[in-house]
Amino acid sequence: MAFLNPLLLIGLAGVAVPVLVHLLNLYRFHETDWAAMRFLQRAAQVRSRQIRLRDILLMLLRCLAVALLVLALARPVFRPTGPAAMLGESRAGVVIAVDGSYSMMHQVAGRSRFERAIERAQQIAGTIHSGDPVSLVLVGTRHRVLLRNMPFDADAFAAALRDLSPLAERADLETLPETIEPLLQQTKAAQQEVYLISDVQRRDWQALSPESQAGYQRLAGLARVAVVPVEPGNDQNLAIADFQLASGMLRRDSMARYTARVENFGTQLQKNVRVICRVNDNPVDERTIDSLAPGAAASVSLFAPLTEVGRVKLRAEIQGDELAIDNSRFAVAHVRERLRVLCVDGSPSPQRFEGATDFLVSALSLPRNGETGAPLEIDALPWSALATVSFQQYDVVMLADLAELPEQLAPSLSEFVRAGGGLVVFVGPNTRPEIWNRRLLEGSVKLLPARLEGLAEEPFGETDGWPLDTALSDHPLCQPLAGLPGDLLGHVRFWRYMKLAPVAESHTVLRIAPGADPLLVEHRVGRGRVLLFASTANRLWHNMVINPAFPMLLNQMVTYLTQQDLEVPVPAGSPIVVALDDMEVGADVTFVEPTGRTTHTQTVERQGRTVGVLEQTEQVGFHLVQCVVASPAFVVAVNPQTGESDVRTLERDELERVAKELGMRVMWPQASLAPAIAEARLGRELWLPLMIGAVAAILAEALLAHALSRRRSTPTEAVG
Repeated sequence: MAFLNPLLLIGLAGVAVPVLVHLLNLYRFHETDWAAMRFLQRAAQVRSRQIRLRDILLMLLRCLAVALLVLALARPVFRPTGPAAMLGESRAGVVIAVDGSYSMMHQVAGRSRFERAIERAQQIAGTIHSGDPVSLVLVGTRHRVLLRNMPFDADAFAAALRDLSPLAERADLETLPETIEPLLQQTKAAQQEVYLISDVQRRDWQALSPESQAGYQRLAGLARVAVVPVEPGNDQNLAIADFQLASGMLRRDSMARYTARVENFGTQLQKNVRVICRVNDNPVDERTIDSLAPGAAASVSLFAPLTEVGRVKLRAEIQGDELAIDNSRFAVAHVRERLRVLCVDGSPSPQRFEGATDFLVSALSLPRNGETGAPLEIDALPWSALATVSFQQYDVVMLADLAELPEQLAPSLSEFVRAGGGLVVFVGPNTRPEIWNRRLLEGSVKLLPARLEGLAEEPFGETDGWPLDTALSDHPLCQPLAGLPGDLLGHVRFWRYMKLAPVAESHTVLRIAPGADPLLVEHRVGRGRVLLFASTANRLWHNMVINPAFPMLLNQMVTYLTQQDLEVPVPAGSPIVVALDDMEVGADVTFVEPTGRTTHTQTVERQGRTVGVLEQTEQVGFHLVQCVVASPAFVVAVNPQTGESDVRTLERDELERVAKELGMRVMWPQASLAPAIAEARLGRELWLPLMIGAVAAILAEALLAHALSRRRSTPTEAVG
């Protein structure tokens, strides 16, 4: 026996009130001198016992009424067996959590897993009594509590289910107990039940952390938790898992190379997979993957001609299959009319390729296939002319072998980078580490991504120098190098370089083997980025400048440094943050989703900057950001989160094992879930029988009291 409102049991102390009243009435008397009283004395002695019994009976009825009323309000619950199961009401507080991840969009025979999940939710709803507390949760990266312990109404609940739709997100099962547990703690019912309706995707259910498992076990201690799997149909799916810029400068009349990675998440061989690239919805390139084995992935290069200035929408897509949402991925390119690069030489020389920037200018001036517009605009200046230059007229600034940066130029260079410019620093024989560290790292201007620690010199000369670490990272700057033969990169040698100590939040892009010392380090400063190369920009300290890897890396640097924040796609479910430095805090911003739904917000201040924020993205595709300072509107690409494309589900025995470990039971698909739910719903409330008993006791007491009062008001018969 348990009570849903145990604190109200304090009211049982009220049972003492009728007893006290009865006892007080026993002592309420006064003497009246009446000569005839002696004739009634004998009759009074006979009837006194009857009166006391009636008073005690009234007192007991009043006590019973108070006790039954208090117990009814405390709502006792018991779990009977046998004939006792007929007593009370079978009530339950129910939490229904529906998996809303995009794997639930997988279709078979025209019906999705999500549609079958809604049918299961409707079957569960058919077992809930009117007025019982019910909660409805849509499971995603951010769980949506759509109904919170609302008294159950069949029509309203059916309407809520009709409004449900799957999300372009993954199901975060790790945090789900944190959402459900408060709902259970706030529910008062004879029995608490949780139904998690899901396709039990293998990758999610097999990777639960110990903390998450403990969370589900706590839920099992609060309620009866059941997993309701939906029929998966099959587990075949192709997806574009990645789509991003690989190389090429984003300026008018240039050719950009994008890479699309296609993965086969199914168990069958896929042949002749067509991959199409679209620019502003127009097909511009197509590649065919001859065959793709189960579990395999293949990357294809897609070339996009950039003929228009402004924000360009790009999309890679494959032919449709059972899960359409991951058949496309989106990207945005901000195409400029021109790109300007400033190369500052710290050791100029009249001899060709003897200066610090000669190789830089040559590599950046190489013609690229498919480009018909003006070449990259490059200004090469000696360090002595640096004081006359305005950094703001350039997109990228490259400093090579400067002894120091003049102190008066450090603030303007910092302002240039923070406003979105790109900076590349190459060290050399003239570099004075202590001055660079003091002016661009230790003071108010913090631009360097690493501290300059001093030279490392190979004693054996050029032939036996340190090699480049060919185990490349997945950083965007390494993408062009990843396609080069390993032996080509293996010929790169360094016989001198600057030791670097990366600062916090910086990233090491390239390393020198075998000590894995950093060679190229980058970090973000404001809206811009800074790259620090630990060796020279000429042949003085290494031979990389005469290797095909160097011009590829250098051009990729320009592409990477000139990309804007909004050119990086946003995962669905994450916020869109747009820097609007030209606007005041509180200005109006409108976000328009791909379906046309609009959200109106106001700019806010974050980390000292004015930004417009859409806190939650639920649709994939191109989102528009409209405000008074941007015409045309900003364009942001939102892609489905990775991972949900693997639609394989747990086998029956695997799910039974996992559920047992988590304290759950499994309710396998059948014609109706009602019999299984009714069989498990044993908890019964006694409040209604107790309330009826309290009312009956009150009525009995009233009738008895009325009868006694009439009896006492009848004239006494004469005594013979």
